Amino acid sequence: MKVQDAFPEKTINEYFSPWIKAINSRECISVLNISKRDQLYRINELINRQTFNEKTQLITLDLKGQIIEDSSDLELYLNKHVKISSNKIVLLILDADQLLDEKTALLSCLDKIYFDRKNYSIIYFFQKNITSSKYTKKLSPYTSLFQNISAFSYFRPEAMNYFIKFIELNFKIKITTELEKKIIDQCGGAPWLIKEAVRYFYQTLDEKNIFNHENMRLKLEILYQELSEEERIVVEKVVKNIYQFDTQEKTIVNYLLRTNLLVDKNQKYDISIPIFKDFILEMLNEKTQITLNSEEQLIINNVIIEGFFSRREKRVIKLFLQNRGKVLSREKIALAVWLNNKDSFYTDWALDQILRRLRNKFVKLGLSCQLIKTIKNQGYLLNK
Repeated sequence: MKVQDAFPEKTINEYFSPWIKAINSRECISVLNISKRDQLYRINELINRQTFNEKTQLITLDLKGQIIEDSSDLELYLNKHVKISSNKIVLLILDADQLLDEKTALLSCLDKIYFDRKNYSIIYFFQKNITSSKYTKKLSPYTSLFQNISAFSYFRPEAMNYFIKFIELNFKIKITTELEKKIIDQCGGAPWLIKEAVRYFYQTLDEKNIFNHENMRLKLEILYQELSEEERIVVEKVVKNIYQFDTQEKTIVNYLLRTNLLVDKNQKYDISIPIFKDFILEMLNEKTQITLNSEEQLIINNVIIEGFFSRREKRVIKLFLQNRGKVLSREKIALAVWLNNKDSFYTDWALDQILRRLRNKFVKLGLSCQLIKTIKNQGYLLNK
């Protein structure tokens, strides 16, 4: 397979097709879910791969990097960069999230330029989802933002296979088929994470910790921070296997399905990037843990939760807390629950019911249902 670009031509054409159609129709388009670090890369791919009419001029406007605060600044910038010979002008607005907070005054300026000047189109690059209810009321007067909407999604596996070949050429390293599959299985369609995994292997030849090192954790933390507060709530619910969503959360679920961060498994959703899911789960477990206070009461984040559990359920939890990191057999758990009256009261069904109720209650408390992990043919372990 001959590899020259980071992604196969079919993938690039699919992603850029809505942008090209908007330009050719002399319309505007807002591209969502495209991180600030990726925006310039994608623009360069657009410019390098697409053949435009020689009188079509693409002008990049970085709202964060360039000092443009109002209409006069914008006019000066355009007067400096627009060529008189250009029949069609396409403004590529980088870091358009600035329009939501610091540079809202430019919204009306850009809208006016588009409607007053018949040879202008605008492509807005947003990291945030401007179609969420948080923004739509505020942004609804600016119609150029909503002419066309395109959500940039995570890539499909075949594109990631191609991408790894591209990285191998850059790093001058060969990845085995087995390791390549492992990387794609864990990193999903996130090129940033895949490149970090390959980079780490290139630098260390350490396959064991390829997903568990400082730089990878940093990138996972950045991905998490790039989600809006509302998106984090939905993602955390999915990680905790909670699938009841209110009306607003359902719209966020649909948006995250469009970006391919979530995948639909018969109305039970999952995160498409396993190492990201594991990172969030670990973070939640660190943030929300059951512990015992000085009076041997069960607490979460300094809140007493004794009343949330039955007498027997509390015995099981306290047994696990006293044996963190140890696998407990069913017999040992039963002895703690029924206080050595095992022969009279203990049945497998009764113990299974207690463990099932505990897991359901953990979810309601914001904990993972897998806090008590089943170890096949051995017993149960309290996940740290």
